[in-house]
Amino acid sequence: DRELTKRKRDHKEVFDFVDPARPVSDSRNRWPLGIDGFRETMADLFDGLSDLTTRTLAIVHEALGLGSESRDIVTFDRRGSSVRLNHYPVGDPVPEAERDGLADLGATALGYHTDPGTLTLLLQDDTGGLQTESLHHGWIDVPPRPGTIVVNLGDCMQAWTNDRYRAAVHRVVPMTRRSRYSIPYFAN
Repeated sequence: DRELTKRKRDHKEVFDFVDPARPVSDSRNRWPLGIDGFRETMADLFDGLSDLTTRTLAIVHEALGLGSESRDIVTFDRRGSSVRLNHYPVGDPVPEAERDGLADLGATALGYHTDPGTLTLLLQDDTGGLQTESLHHGWIDVPPRPGTIVVNLGDCMQAWTNDRYRAAVHRVVPMTRRSRYSIPYFAN
């Protein structure tokens, strides 16, 4: 709830974790106590999103016409990837009594940015609020659709393709009626 984007505080709370299947990585995770099955469910989610990333990259490789040698370079490694559980509340996520010394709250719930990795898979609830920047139409909404996952290409993909594919500039607008939840898998 104190994370900054473009030096402004985001309107969100997060829970991050890295690959729970690797003991050395999992030792850095801080799993909440008293929530039966949480860690196991998140481990299954991590496995499923890692597998889906491999399948998604195969589609990208095919579209780019990459040979097997290039496919091994234009990839990701789950050991460097992470999952984030996002909660975007209505209003400031930091209690008023704890705001002294914090950066100002940003004009958006999450400021505009690109993701640094290969690609991001994003699960989102039905609240909406995600926008992406179009070269021709400015900011456009990315409406949630049941049963779909948003795929954002990252900075590595843009560099690897010499700007043929561009990293998705995106942001989240502030919530005004109800909270928003999303789960990005950052494939790095």
